[in-house]
Amino acid sequence: KAFLAADGSAAAAASIGGEPAGGRMAVALSLAKLCFKAGDKREALVMLESVIASFVGSDKGDGSGKSECCAEDGEEAYHLAGWVSVHADDHSGAYEVWLRGAAACGAACAPLQRQAAKRVCWDTPLREDA
Repeated sequence: KAFLAADGSAAAAASIGGEPAGGRMAVALSLAKLCFKAGDKREALVMLESVIASFVGSDKGDGSGKSECCAEDGEEAYHLAGWVSVHADDHSGAYEVWLRGAAACGAACAPLQRQAAKRVCWDTPLREDA
């Protein structure tokens, strides 16, 4: 099977036929990592957004059989999407991604919770007596 679309983009990975949905998301996440390492941040972000959308639209691995994206892949997609923003010099955007990821993934994902706490700290105004 070809993992790239005819135009050479990796965006087709999320629609590979014949694979379990979770397998497609793992492939999409792997392609996003490769795109990021190759410096193609825009394509990496497209793939990561696909994984995140699948994760948000899934049952997040609760065993009901409806999951399209396992929790680990969802957490990793949010984490890497934040780093894509950092490398694009959008630190505020990165922390926004991590904040959304922390809300979507819950307390089980320590890295996203840690980054979300940093964002909350940034958003808290300084007190005059500080």
